Amino acid sequence: MVKQQLEKKLKDYLDNKKEVYYQDSINYVSLRDTKQIDGSSKKMHIVSYMVSISNLQYESDAFYSAAFDEKTLKMEFIVGPQSFEKIEE
Repeated sequence: MVKQQLEKKLKDYLDNKKEVYYQDSINYVSLRDTKQIDGSSKKMHIVSYMVSISNLQYESDAFYSAAFDEKTLKMEFIVGPQSFEKIEE
């Protein structure tokens, strides 16, 4: 149940921001210890999705990961190959 709920939360967030991503790529990964900016660790649910980053035939897609707090299920940040977005909601 939590897996589907988090996948839907991420989909709704991306759709509301009008982000372009592969619609069928949103996938719950796992609950894991995640390193925080301050160096501490925190258990977070990770949900990944794929984005097209160029029109080249090869190496044109990238994975992004959204991290949700284990207890509150609030999305806290999204990490990409060269980006970090802190979610302030």
